[in-house]
Amino acid sequence: MVYFVTQKNASVKHAPVGEGRQAAKRAATRARLLGAARDLFLTEGYEATTTRAILDRAGSSKGAMYHHFASKAEMLEHLFRDASLTAIRNAGAAAVEGRHLERLNRAALAWLAELKDPATRRILLELGPEGLGWRRAKEIEDGHSIRALTAILTEAVAAGEAPGVDPRLAARMINALMTEAAFLLAEGGQAALPEIETRIAAFITSIAY
Repeated sequence: MVYFVTQKNASVKHAPVGEGRQAAKRAATRARLLGAARDLFLTEGYEATTTRAILDRAGSSKGAMYHHFASKAEMLEHLFRDASLTAIRNAGAAAVEGRHLERLNRAALAWLAELKDPATRRILLELGPEGLGWRRAKEIEDGHSIRALTAILTEAVAAGEAPGVDPRLAARMINALMTEAAFLLAEGGQAALPEIETRIAAFITSIAY
């Protein structure tokens, strides 16, 4: 046993020797598996990537993998969730000041900017829908994005910036617009971005009326 004393009440706590080491080892194994899966999904595609290839790339055993993940689909879902949340958090960080609808517009454009990263774009627009199915991928993405959109729209209504607006309905409409904009950019490249930005700004502004 290892002992340490809390500063607050000087009581003695006990922690098993090696517990922290084991936790770090498990975390490292999980990270290696996810890193290997991500690399292979991005280079080889989801269907072409086998569990054996992931294990070989990660230098891990099948038993170790099943301790963390039930299947390669579960690994993809974790990667998809992480990419989705990271993009949304980064977008939110770009819009922390100003009037609510102005912040919403900046966040929307910042989210689209996140898709300039090829890996993020491929995970969110291709690999997720391919491996998880469109319904499941949309369910995950909507759970993240609609929650964030509804929150800021609720604040906008409370501040009198969008009187009479149903935040959940408006959030779903903006979310649909953003999804289509993302696919347009993926298909046509950045040349379409100025027009898309103009249309998104116009739609968000219209919410106030």
